[in-house]
Amino acid sequence: MTLAEKWEADGYAKGYAKGYTKGYAEGRAEARAEGYAELFCKLLTLRFGELAEPIVRRITSASEVERDRWVERLLTADTLDAVLRD
Repeated sequence: MTLAEKWEADGYAKGYAKGYTKGYAEGRAEARAEGYAELFCKLLTLRFGELAEPIVRRITSASEVERDRWVERLLTADTLDAVLRD
C-alpha cells in the first residue's frame, strides 16, 4: 500500500466513523421526538378528547422548548388551548 492509499484509507475510515456517529445521534433524537409526540397526543386525548389533525401535526413538528412548555401546562390547564397557547 502506498502512502497516498494509506491516507485515503485513513480518511475514509475517519469520515465513515464520524458520519456513523452523527447519523446514530440524529436517529436517536428523532426517535425520542416521535415517542414524545405519540405519548403527549395520547395524554391530551385522554384529558381533552379526540385531537384534530392540525393539532397532531403541530405537536409532531414542535421544538423541544415548546414541548417542555406544554408538558408543564398539561396537568394544570383547563383546556387544550391553554396547554398549547404560545
